Amino acid sequence: MRLASDTGNGNALVLVCALLCDERLFREQMQQLERQARVLVAVPDGDASLEAQALTLLDLLKARGIRRFALGGVSMGGYLAQALVGVAPDVVTALALIDTRCRADVPAARTGRLATIDALNQGRFETELDALIPRLLSEDSLARTEIRDMVRAMARTLGARVWTRQLHALLERRDTREVLKRYQGPALCLCGSRDQLTPPAEHREMASLLPQGQYRVIPGNVGHLSPLEDPIAVNRALAEFFGPVL
Repeated sequence: MRLASDTGNGNALVLVCALLCDERLFREQMQQLERQARVLVAVPDGDASLEAQALTLLDLLKARGIRRFALGGVSMGGYLAQALVGVAPDVVTALALIDTRCRADVPAARTGRLATIDALNQGRFETELDALIPRLLSEDSLARTEIRDMVRAMARTLGARVWTRQLHALLERRDTREVLKRYQGPALCLCGSRDQLTPPAEHREMASLLPQGQYRVIPGNVGHLSPLEDPIAVNRALAEFFGPVL
């Protein structure tokens, strides 16, 4: 776990990156939200379980004088955000779960993660990445060279070793429905309308579990990496949601 960016002033907002993504995933959100808050971006490197990484993130934030903060996470970052809420709910002033889910993996998903780990151990990084990218992006986004190349560049920066560690951490991921039921702060469940991996129905369920849950879909041809695919719509949704606590 590392803090890759720390910009702006005011109350803290922590954004946690998706699998194989670094701070570039939130480039547009940082530029927008740093006008309202101190924005920090965390990159989970999979060096421990999600709960252990959440505790590490808390320690990193405390070292910077941050003890309470708003929190948002995309995909794996959403899993880690839920793990953090599970171990320290009172420090999170508001929670945004973006293109993620609360239910544990079904057996087929675990099998797929293990197969990817095996392929990465055999040196097939680029082949696995070629198979993954079309699942992360909508058809429209996949056709946009700048988005497709950004996803590939972030993945290559993190590399096969981090990808493997991230997948091992995800193999231990727990069902967090009870965690969401206990969280009393404001919460937003946001996703792209064409998210193949964690579709809108999953976010509707999460919002229904959260006592103050809100459900919102980014319309149009937007997939699993909505902050990168439609930053204007995501910026608007996050600014409106986080505004009262920042």
